[in-house]
Amino acid sequence: MSRYRTGRPPEEAALYNPAFLALLVRRAAEGTASENSAGISTFLAFVATTMSLRSDIRELLTMTVSSKLGSWTQEHARELTMIAPACRALIPYLNDALMFGLHYDLYTISRGRLHVSGRGPTKKISGLTVEVQECQRASYFLGRWFSLSGSDSTVAALLGVRP
Repeated sequence: MSRYRTGRPPEEAALYNPAFLALLVRRAAEGTASENSAGISTFLAFVATTMSLRSDIRELLTMTVSSKLGSWTQEHARELTMIAPACRALIPYLNDALMFGLHYDLYTISRGRLHVSGRGPTKKISGLTVEVQECQRASYFLGRWFSLSGSDSTVAALLGVRP
């Protein structure tokens, strides 16, 4: 039986369902693809997805890729302490989402990096609620921002997370 049907509150089951999380991973990959063709590492896709789920983090994002990640992290050092524990807590859900997305061809993996496939949702961000749309926009933005902010290890160090 799936962990999504084992007595979890309906809100948690809806938020962490594999289809929604796979969509957020796809949006991070789309954001990266808009800046370069190298693809996004699964690690940074998971970080982007985790950050996009948190309204407290989403509210702090500049949503401008020209802003510097290093400056942003210095300004929000206190809030960044929440990212690593949140990433660790979501690993089982994100692993399920990764497999879901691969199964339904939302993205592909090549050399350890995720690439957007030809199938999947439209590029237009939509959703039943404003929060669903905001999560998708944040994930897309973070994919772009991370790809412009240096290597995976640089981004991880700035955010205080480890693979």
